[in-house]
Amino acid sequence: MEELEKRVQAAGRDRRAMDALLRDYLPFLKKQAALGGPGLDYDDRLSLSMLAFADAARRYDGSRGAFLPFAGVCIRNRLLDESRRELRRTEKILPLNMEQAVSDPCAQALERQALAEEIGELDKALALCGVTFGELPGVCPSQQRARTLCLQLAACVAADGGLRGDFRRTGRLPQGELARRFQISVKTVEKHRKYIAALAVLLIGDFPGIRAFLPKGEAAQT
Repeated sequence: MEELEKRVQAAGRDRRAMDALLRDYLPFLKKQAALGGPGLDYDDRLSLSMLAFADAARRYDGSRGAFLPFAGVCIRNRLLDESRRELRRTEKILPLNMEQAVSDPCAQALERQALAEEIGELDKALALCGVTFGELPGVCPSQQRARTLCLQLAACVAADGGLRGDFRRTGRLPQGELARRFQISVKTVEKHRKYIAALAVLLIGDFPGIRAFLPKGEAAQT
């Protein structure tokens, strides 16, 4: 387990460990607060970022991927939620449905920044598997049946603690084990390796913004 993840687990149980974690990661929190939140001043954003960071530490487990990307998502969601409440109080209502257009340019900028950071984190996670974000459309199977099978294989990796741990550490799919469990050929797994690996990364990590762009069938299962 990484040193940060060990500290996060300790912080979830001990107030002094939490205070030390917040103090050491104050630059990270200031960066999150500086990204903005319409209707909130900087001090409020920093306080909310610290509260969201502490809550993320208490809720974190290894299946959520690396801690800092997870904490970043939690902080941005908290800032957006509080911004909506503040803007409603000042009659500058933001739509609650994120599929609708967001009228406030500050909120748009915050969401674009959040999505850009998610893509950056996903690109790093994919690199371990020998996949790039840009090639994902080209490795997606054309047939629905093949896409469904790939999602089932990726879900198997994400749900099994041993397979998930090995995959996160090495970036390699357990092709032989998957073929055995699903009674298919290793060649079938190899043919769709990059797509399966990308889905497994999405299932294991925290990428809510990117998941919103998945076809509804895949998004629902992630």
